[in-house]
Amino acid sequence: MARKKASPKPVVTCPSCGCEGDPSAGAVNFCPGCGTDLRARARDASSSGAFVHRVIAERYRLLALVGEGGMGAVYRAEHIRMGKALALKILRGDFAREPGAVERFLAEARIVSRLSHPHTIAVFDFGEIDGADSGFYLAMEYVAGKDLATVLREAGPLPERRVAEIGQQILGSLAEAHDAGIVHRDVKPGNVMLTQTRSGEDFVKVLDFGIAKLRSAGAEPEGLAAGPAEPAGSVSATSAGAIVGTPTYVAPEQARGGPVDARSDLYAVGCLLYELAAGRPPFVAPSPMAVIAAHLHEEPSPLAAQVPGVSRRFAEVVHRALRKRPEDRFASADMMRDALAQATEPTGGHAVAPRRAPDVTGARGLARREDFAEFERQVRALRRGRILAPATAIVVVAALGLAAWHYGDLYAIVAARAPRIAAAVPPALRPDALREGDEREPNDVPARANPLRIPPGPDGRDARGAAVVRGHVGAKLSETAGDVDIYRVEIPQGESGKVLVAEWRGERAGEGIRGLDVVLTLNRERSGEDGRISAPLVASANRGGSGRPETLAALVEPGVLYLSVRERHDEATGPVEKPTDWYVLEVRLRDPEPGQELEPNDAPDRASAPHERYPEWRTLGRRNPLGEGSSIQGDTSPEDPDVFAVEPLGPGEAPELVVAVPEPGLALAARIWRPDAEDLASPTPRDRLRFEGAGDGAPGQVAQIDALVLQQRGVGDHPFLRELARLVGRVGTVRASLERD
Repeated sequence: MARKKASPKPVVTCPSCGCEGDPSAGAVNFCPGCGTDLRARARDASSSGAFVHRVIAERYRLLALVGEGGMGAVYRAEHIRMGKALALKILRGDFAREPGAVERFLAEARIVSRLSHPHTIAVFDFGEIDGADSGFYLAMEYVAGKDLATVLREAGPLPERRVAEIGQQILGSLAEAHDAGIVHRDVKPGNVMLTQTRSGEDFVKVLDFGIAKLRSAGAEPEGLAAGPAEPAGSVSATSAGAIVGTPTYVAPEQARGGPVDARSDLYAVGCLLYELAAGRPPFVAPSPMAVIAAHLHEEPSPLAAQVPGVSRRFAEVVHRALRKRPEDRFASADMMRDALAQATEPTGGHAVAPRRAPDVTGARGLARREDFAEFERQVRALRRGRILAPATAIVVVAALGLAAWHYGDLYAIVAARAPRIAAAVPPALRPDALREGDEREPNDVPARANPLRIPPGPDGRDARGAAVVRGHVGAKLSETAGDVDIYRVEIPQGESGKVLVAEWRGERAGEGIRGLDVVLTLNRERSGEDGRISAPLVASANRGGSGRPETLAALVEPGVLYLSVRERHDEATGPVEKPTDWYVLEVRLRDPEPGQELEPNDAPDRASAPHERYPEWRTLGRRNPLGEGSSIQGDTSPEDPDVFAVEPLGPGEAPELVVAVPEPGLALAARIWRPDAEDLASPTPRDRLRFEGAGDGAPGQVAQIDALVLQQRGVGDHPFLRELARLVGRVGTVRASLERD
C-alpha cells in the first residue's frame, strides 16, 4: 500500500526574481532575494488560494498564484518528477463549459507549441483537469518579471532607446510567427513580459497567443466578434467573446471585421511603441467604441508633440506602423525591426545581436523544452521495459500455438467444442480481444466495418458476454459530414428475441466526451431476391446530448447487423473532430425486461411489408402490448414515435383507459387506430392508414385516452395507440399504462 504523502511545505514565491520565502516563522512581507513588496500580492492571492499546493495531472504542484483573469489564473508550479519550475495556466471549470471557451484556450497551446523563438513564451504541455474543479491547464515556461502594462504604471514613459530595444525583440517574436502563418491579433503591453538579464538588459517574452489564428485556417472575415460590451474605460482588457483583439491596439481592418494579416500585428506594435514612449496610447476616448472609431477615422497626435526631443526617425517608424491602410505600413516584421534598429543608431546601421535568456534565481531551476523532451524520452524507455517482459511471454505462447495450428482457428475450435474452457481463457488472450480491442480505420462504410464478436458468457453460452472496443471520432469525412465508425455484429442462430444493448461513453464511466454529440444507429443486413444487399434501419439513439453517454437498445433476430457511431453537429458549426479522445463501445445481448419498451416500434418494415395496412401495424404494436393493469416505460422523440397494442391480455380483462405519463417538459400527442370491417378483412395490396387524433398535451401533461369507446364499437379485433413527442429539440421518457376506469 502506498503511504500517504506529507502535505507540501508552504512557500511564498517572488514574482520578480522567483526566490521563495518560508512563511512558517511569520508573514513574508518582502522578498528575501530582491526586496520586492509581497504584501499586496498576498491579499490578491486569497481568492484563488484554494488551488495552491494542489497537484494537477499527477505531475504539476501549484506553488503560488501569479495572476488572475476572466478565464482563470496563472500559477507558479513545480514538475514533481523533474523538480523544475514552470507556469501553469488554468482555465476555470465554469468558463470551460461556456461555448467556444475550451477551443480558444486549447488553441493557444496548439499555436504556441509550433513556435520556438527565444522571445516567445514556450508551451510544454496541456490537458484536462480531473475532479470536482474540472477545467483545462496549459504548462509553459515561467517568466519572472512584469508585463509592460505594469512597467508603464510604475515607471511611466520609457526612454526612446529602451523602447526601440523592446520593440525589436517583440518584432523578432512576431516575425517567426508570421513566417509560420500565425497572426497574433492581440499585441498589447499586458501580453509582453519584461525581465532583465544578469547584465541588466531588457529581455522580452511575447505571450497569450490564445486568440491568434492561422491565416490558412479559412478566409472568413476576422476582427470584432459579437458579445457583451466592456465597461467604459476598460479599453485595455480583453474579454472572451467581446472582441477579438483589444480596442486600444486594434488595427482599422480588424475593427471593420475584415481579413487580418501580419501588418495588423505591426499596427498594434506601433500603438504599443507609441504608448511606451509617450506614456499614453495614440487614441484615448471614454468608451471602447469611441476608441475604435478613432482608429478608423482619426490620425494620432504626432509623437513629437507628446514626447519632446524624440528623434525624427523613431517617430517616422512608429507613425508608418500606424497608417490606416495595411499596404502603407511595413511589409513585414523583419522590415520594421530593421527600420527601428537604424532609427536609434547615429550611424544609421545596427546589427541586432541575439540575447541570452535571463537566469532566474530560486530553489528550483526553470523548466525548458529540452527538459520535457528528455523526460518524455525516459518515460518511453520505461514503458518499453515494462511492456517487453509480458510481450515476450505472449510471443512465446503464440509461437507455440502457431507451430501446431493458427491460434485463432484453435480458439474457435475450443469455443465450439468446449465453451467453458474457452470462457476461462483471460479476455486479453482471446483472439477477438487481440484483434478487436481498438477500432481500425477506415471503417466508415459497411464493406470496411470492424468485426465485433460478442464473446461467450461466464457460463460458456455463446454470445452472452460483452464485446468492448475503443475508438476515436477522428477526421471529418467532408466539410459537412463527420466521422463514422461502423462495426459488424453477428447474432448467432438460437438467439432469437434478444435485445441488443450498445452503450457508448468516454473513457470515464458515466461520462461522454466534452463537446461531442453522437448518434448510435443499428442496421440489419438483408439480401433481396435479386441478390442485392441492403441494410435497412432497425433503431437509432440520440438522447444523451453533447458531452453525454449514449445507449441504444433494440430487439434483434439472428443475422448480420451494422452498429454505427456517428458524429452529430449543427450545420452552423460543422463537424466536430476528437482524434485524441478515446471512446468506449460495449455491446451485449440480454433477454427482454418486463415493462420496458422494445425497439424498433415506430413503423412497419417496408422491405418485408411493402404496404402499410392494419395487419402490419398490429404485428408491430404487439411487440409492446398494453393490457389491463400493465405498464411500459420507454423513450420517445419527434423522430421516434412509439406504437403499442391496446388489447386484453387475459380472460375477463376489459381495459378502458390509457394513461401516458411524460417527463417534465415533454409534450405528447396520441393517435389511435380503430379497426373497421375492411381492416379485419383479407388485406388488399394498397396502403391504408387510419390513425385518428386522440389528444395533444402540453409539456409535462399526463395524456389520458378513453379506450371504452373501442369496446362499444363492437369490433372484434384490437385497436392501437400511437404516441409521439411534439416538443422539438427535447427527448424524454414516457410511461404508458392501461387500466379500468
